Amino acid sequence: MTSSPTGPRSGGPLGLARAGSSLLVLLLFLQLSAALRAPCDVPVGVLPTLPTDRAHCLLVSGDSLLAGTDSGLFVRDRDGFWRAASPLDGAPVEAVHSICRAAGRTWLGTATGVYWLEGGSWRRTHPDSGFPFCAVYDFHFDGQRLWIATSSGIAVYDPDMDSWAFRTLSDGLPSGLVRCLAGDEREIWAGTSAGLVIYHRVLDSWVSMGTGDGLRSGDVRDIVLR
Repeated sequence: MTSSPTGPRSGGPLGLARAGSSLLVLLLFLQLSAALRAPCDVPVGVLPTLPTDRAHCLLVSGDSLLAGTDSGLFVRDRDGFWRAASPLDGAPVEAVHSICRAAGRTWLGTATGVYWLEGGSWRRTHPDSGFPFCAVYDFHFDGQRLWIATSSGIAVYDPDMDSWAFRTLSDGLPSGLVRCLAGDEREIWAGTSAGLVIYHRVLDSWVSMGTGDGLRSGDVRDIVLR
């Protein structure tokens, strides 16, 4: 006579219970992993961190922090979350290279021109206004006029006249690509891809400096006056 096994079969009630327990543990593990990955208490439309690691500039404005990035403008409020400036309000979607607060406005220098905040909406320059289609890299406000470093020279905005003027190669700039600006009551300094250029207010003249004048490189990307 052949005897049958005395132990429980794998398909019996105990085997089903073990399978059910394993499945429950797996489901709990997946739920816990999703909870750890998801940000907690994040309101709709905001981000706990910037969506890009390429931030070009920062500006503190009241209780907010403005960041210009490759993906446009982002604002961090007191709650600690980042909000993207909405294109519905005219905000740029292209790279923002510089931010400035001057003449009662917030200004943005982008890959395609200048934006400024007016009445809760962003406005921008157009070729019809005398401002060419170009990249904007830096601002300097001297208390009366706003100087702007662009890929096509130096733009100067007069708030009282609401007018633009341009300084280019024909005015003595060594290069049309202007990366940075600084100034004091006597002079405006501009860093270009071909050296420094200094504007003397009293003389109304431009003087250039290059590697032959002691600069280690002709490509000047930042200026600090002491």
